[in-house]
Amino acid sequence: MLKFSIQSEMARRILILDGGLGTMVHGYGLTEDDFRGEMFRDWPMPLLGCNEALVMSRPDVLSEIHEAYLQAGADIISTDSFNANALSLSDQMLDFYVYDICKTAASIARAVADKYTLLNPSKPRFVAGSIGPGNRSASISPDVNDPAARAVTFDQLSQAYYDQARGLVDGGADLILLETFFDTLNVKAAIFAVEKLAKERKKPIPIMVSGTLTDTGGRTLAGQTVEAFYASVHHGNVISVGLNCGHGAERMRPYIERLSAVASCAVSAHPNAGLPDNEGRYSETPEMMAATIEDYLSAGLLNIVGGCCGTTPMHIAAIAAVASKYAPRQIPQPKDQILLSGLELATFPVTPCSTILGTRSDVTQSTAFAAAIREKRYAEAVNIIRTDIESGSPVAVINVDDPMAVGTETVRNLLNLAMATPEIARVPVVVFSSEWKTLETAMQCVQGKPLIGPLTLAEGEEEFLRRLSLADRYGAAAWIALIDEQGIADTLDCKRSVAQRITALLEQAGFPQDSVVIDPVLLPVIGYADTAKQFMAIVEELRTVHPQWRFGGRINVFSSEFQGCDAVVKTLNSVMLERAAAIGLDFAVADPQTVQPTQDQPAQLRVLCDKLITDGSTETIDAFTEYVVSQCSEPVQQLAQQLGGVTDGERLSLQKLLTEQMDALLKLEKCVEEGVAPLALLQRVIHRSCNQQNDMAQAAEPAADSTADKSRRLLWVSIDNTEYDPSETLLKCLLSKTGYQVKELLYANDAKQLTEVCRQSDCAAVVLHGATSRALGLIESILTTAQKEGLMLPFLVEGAATSVLHTAVKLAPKYANGTVVYLPAPVSAFQIIQRVCSNERDVYLIDVQMEQISLREEFANRAKNRPFRTLADARTHGLKADFSQVKAPLKTGQECFVDYDLKRLLPLINWNYLFGLAGMPGRFPDLLDDPTKGEQARRLYDDAQQLLQEIIEQGWLHARGVVALYPARRDGEDIVLYEDEACTNELLRMPQLRNQQSSQAVNLSLADFVASAGDVPDSVALYAVTVGDGLDVLQQRLREEGDEARVQLAGLLAGRLCEAMAEEMHRYVRVQMWGIEQDDQLTPAELLEGKYSGIRPNFGMPSCPDRSYRKTVAELLNLPETIGLQITDQYELTPAPALCGLIFALPEARNFNVGQVDAEQLAAYASRRGISEEQLRKLIPQYIQA
Repeated sequence: MLKFSIQSEMARRILILDGGLGTMVHGYGLTEDDFRGEMFRDWPMPLLGCNEALVMSRPDVLSEIHEAYLQAGADIISTDSFNANALSLSDQMLDFYVYDICKTAASIARAVADKYTLLNPSKPRFVAGSIGPGNRSASISPDVNDPAARAVTFDQLSQAYYDQARGLVDGGADLILLETFFDTLNVKAAIFAVEKLAKERKKPIPIMVSGTLTDTGGRTLAGQTVEAFYASVHHGNVISVGLNCGHGAERMRPYIERLSAVASCAVSAHPNAGLPDNEGRYSETPEMMAATIEDYLSAGLLNIVGGCCGTTPMHIAAIAAVASKYAPRQIPQPKDQILLSGLELATFPVTPCSTILGTRSDVTQSTAFAAAIREKRYAEAVNIIRTDIESGSPVAVINVDDPMAVGTETVRNLLNLAMATPEIARVPVVVFSSEWKTLETAMQCVQGKPLIGPLTLAEGEEEFLRRLSLADRYGAAAWIALIDEQGIADTLDCKRSVAQRITALLEQAGFPQDSVVIDPVLLPVIGYADTAKQFMAIVEELRTVHPQWRFGGRINVFSSEFQGCDAVVKTLNSVMLERAAAIGLDFAVADPQTVQPTQDQPAQLRVLCDKLITDGSTETIDAFTEYVVSQCSEPVQQLAQQLGGVTDGERLSLQKLLTEQMDALLKLEKCVEEGVAPLALLQRVIHRSCNQQNDMAQAAEPAADSTADKSRRLLWVSIDNTEYDPSETLLKCLLSKTGYQVKELLYANDAKQLTEVCRQSDCAAVVLHGATSRALGLIESILTTAQKEGLMLPFLVEGAATSVLHTAVKLAPKYANGTVVYLPAPVSAFQIIQRVCSNERDVYLIDVQMEQISLREEFANRAKNRPFRTLADARTHGLKADFSQVKAPLKTGQECFVDYDLKRLLPLINWNYLFGLAGMPGRFPDLLDDPTKGEQARRLYDDAQQLLQEIIEQGWLHARGVVALYPARRDGEDIVLYEDEACTNELLRMPQLRNQQSSQAVNLSLADFVASAGDVPDSVALYAVTVGDGLDVLQQRLREEGDEARVQLAGLLAGRLCEAMAEEMHRYVRVQMWGIEQDDQLTPAELLEGKYSGIRPNFGMPSCPDRSYRKTVAELLNLPETIGLQITDQYELTPAPALCGLIFALPEARNFNVGQVDAEQLAAYASRRGISEEQLRKLIPQYIQA
């Protein structure tokens, strides 16, 4: 079949989409029996109205509908798969058939479309795989009393849409149509899923997006305007954005006009035939609807047009007739502005003014917000965000990187509640975090287009590209900081170099250039004298080269060392912002209260600030600091005088400062911590005492004294150099000038290697410096490894990211061998290091440990009880099986079957299932004599027999299998396999999940089907089979012969032969290894009906959803060598079709669905399985509780 491009066709003519499939189905007057057919004849749930079931039961009806629309002039027909996702079809217990339904639905449409394309190749017909929103909203709470509650997670939705799209694409869909979506977060989950599939298939999959408006105000049910909807969904390979359903053509027009005005992609519309009356009938005739649509087309509003509810082939024919007279809408170039959105669109064109991104809801800047986040007072945190917006902020800026609240649940809980608050949900969300997991979770919680960051090169180009790609798939704009593997680019040349690398990587990733905000990283004045000049110079340079980029900077960092002197901070921020905005700074991170018009600031101070920005010399900084001190309170000025922090004061020696004046120095440090004295004053006092006038960064260089006593040697490990920490510089200065030898090391993400370096360093202690939330995770990894490797050195944790409580609760328990000590502000930290390196070291470290125990106990007492049904409760409802009938096996061990005789598998082919997948559901062999489908069924059966004969005679396919039976015992929810019958040598432990649904009388786990120690001897078999070897070659040969029908049939037969091989392996275990069944005891029909003892669940099925076990079994049974079965990185079996799973003998064993599990079981399973919770969430997203 020739391939056509829908984009090229759309460029030359208006494309016609089909009409209401449901409307046409309703006109057939089908009954419950029609919906059931033979395939679902005995189904336990009613299926009437489940149109997706018709794919298997009445494909003839669907073919007729598709053909009617194609005859009417439709260019695109949509598949009968609108609700064919696991979440929706679970209501009818059809979720297991999602892939088959979708693949068959697409293949039905494909066959009809190809027929019409062949009749007229100049008018190619396309198949759109229809995906509806499903029955759960990602943004709307199902509980009016709990606005933060969600009925489904982004991952669960994405997985459901992915399975749906995979079937549609495999069935031959040309594109995916996301239609009638009322919640944009659902749309984004669907786009994410389709883009994932496209990446795996290594080919783009075009996507049409169509939302539905539910009120006269032009908003979706979840509250978005048309413009915001467009900004949120136009990413990835979305080729069109439009509207359908909800309105008739006349009422839809104003919203299409608004959409057309902002969209830089194709625009579609498929409205209803008016509005339904009380009996659900649509009154708009084809002529009426076509006349209204002609107004759209004459105004140049559309590229694609069709119909929705109430429309028929006659409506489509009328629309096609008028569309043929008009050219398609001209797609405009994107405007020079970055688009962000909440419930409403926010545009940020280039202006001489910067947009202020507030810091009230930043845990690193706001103590009130940090306390609310730490104590999980999310309603209070949301009020802080709302106050910021009500004060004029055009966006909601959020940073939740508090050490005691690290984790995805914090940002999820906060954003779910914030998005249920209209004042906040209205504006776009900006999320800052050093933790990628936090940023990714945030993107999964907002239906608008957010701005997230900072993204950096700190973890290398490969990781940067991965995150950039994910941000694009989530539909987010990216805040990118000029930081590389060595840390902050702190010179102009470094900034240029990093910017060049980022430019190349953005092009490589194909990331939209108009969704980029570059942060050149503004540093504090002291220590980086020319930071302001370099910052503005690189902004000017890059804006010239990349006019589509936007630029942002953290103005608050520039003035951070002068916090405590409000007038100075306000003026310095205001002057810096005014200068930066003039050269093109678009976004400035700062507290709006600290940025005011410069004309409102004192003239003398404005001049000093301006000189500090443009000059930055030591003399300028000294003069500025003198002025700052003069503006402090009288007690602070007295401390400055006492400690030699002013020019006319006595310059104290460092020895005198750290002995006679230590109390005063600590008092000044406390003033700095309380925000009543600037850090610059403390820096100046120590700087003057060190008798150095040069840059503080140079003052921190350690003295190279190789003869230093071991007790004064420290290994200083910088964990994450993406944030500047002035306290670190001060502490290093104090240490280097008091005889300590500080060896510095940049952590290279290898905890074991670092542990060995620590062991060989011959030092008194190791300082771990981390100023970001990301650094804390790395520190935990280092401590865990140090514990495992038996290290006993004290670790001193320093940096803005941690605290004394965090160290006690989160870090110290990771390192029971030794002590983890928190280092606070620099002077206090210096005192702690003195004690750690003194004769009182051991006593001091014990005191620290005892204090940490008290802190942990206090913290534990405040912890809330876990909600929901506990795992312990579910265990009490587990299966109390009778193992008395279980017998010792005749033999154990592994047996391989290579090139198994396919003739022996023929009686075990499930023809009922094959005919159902081929679109002719029915009971075999009665189907062959069916008065309507019999002729077609016999032809398919004859073709299948002929192809089977060729396969066997020519040896095209090879059936291979392996079974391995092991003595087994149950240990809790773990199935343990042993090498010996005495069960003393453990071979493999396989943790299992347990159903926790309170509605279930019995909460099953696969482990329930295995006897515990002390019961009768038991055993469990592992198996793997494949009939995929040779299938690709066979299908390629048939494709070259031009017989696409036989290509599809070969795939169907291979799948049935694979299932037959699995049945054969199960029978072999029962007969030859367990001896619980006689050979030929059951007929093939009885075998296919499962009338035997035990079950054989596959990994990935609802009772054992963890597909990663395929890799475990592959390694144990050496599947690549024994039967040539490989496991991909996504745990797929190849060559497919292939199966891998467990076999149980217990007569009471039955298949079941684990269902959703709570956080307790998730954590317990991940720990026993030896994988991270995050990895587990990605493996089984639909089984994780929202």
